[in-house]
Amino acid sequence: MSNAQQITVEQLEHALSSVARLILGNEPAQFSAPTPCTDWTLHDLVAHLVGMNLVFAAFMTEQSPPQRTTDVLDDDLLAAYLDSSARLLLSTFEHP
Repeated sequence: MSNAQQITVEQLEHALSSVARLILGNEPAQFSAPTPCTDWTLHDLVAHLVGMNLVFAAFMTEQSPPQRTTDVLDDDLLAAYLDSSARLLLSTFEHP
């Protein structure tokens, strides 16, 4: 991996970790709260982030992306974000 690629992977890792900290800062009761996107709850927003991480990882590995109707979240939003999407996306950037 080139130095420029390593910097990009480190920036992605920082961004993914920052989002994880934001998710962690919320109590489960807040997941149904509205966001500045008036039609979306916090749960909806995290589902979108997880889904898009999975889409980008799929495209990078020449796989089919998940269907839009697929529920990509478990009850634990942080685990769903970290385990099912952020780590996968980071891995695809680290080993293209």
